[in-house]
Amino acid sequence: LVVTPPAANIVSPTPTSGQTTVRPGETAKPFSLNLIDSTGLRNEKLNFEPSTGKVVFIDFLHEWCGFCRRMAPVIDRLHENYRDRGVMFLTVAGGYNTNTEKTAAYLREHGVDWQVVYDQNLDVFRLYGVRGTPTYFVISPDGKIITKLEGEQSYEILANEIEKALRQ
Repeated sequence: LVVTPPAANIVSPTPTSGQTTVRPGETAKPFSLNLIDSTGLRNEKLNFEPSTGKVVFIDFLHEWCGFCRRMAPVIDRLHENYRDRGVMFLTVAGGYNTNTEKTAAYLREHGVDWQVVYDQNLDVFRLYGVRGTPTYFVISPDGKIITKLEGEQSYEILANEIEKALRQ
């Protein structure tokens, strides 16, 4: 009898052909995307530069992703516990198989109150080598990738990665 344990990291696949990737130790890539909030797409861009002088936590998701929905309370708890410690939270919401109205509804439903950008064509997903959602990046204040985690993660694992970045 052979028992195969379930995969630790479960993700919803994202079609991102032609993608590049960033790895821990490399400098994160800058990007510019429109902001979106619980009322819809805003006529305002966020120009992300990795060397913010702060630890950055980036959450890649799709509003229809069940794994992302289950992780929403975990990410909210991280935000509550780390926003006053100089950690910038940023969500990149993918535009694959959805629209801005559904994404805004997701943000309302989960009470997301940090910056969210809308990646209609998955350009930033490809830039960061995101193959499925959820995917998380922790970036150091000098813009280096500390870690990339794919799939559902515990609060403790994500908090530990943020703590490592805060100690640098």
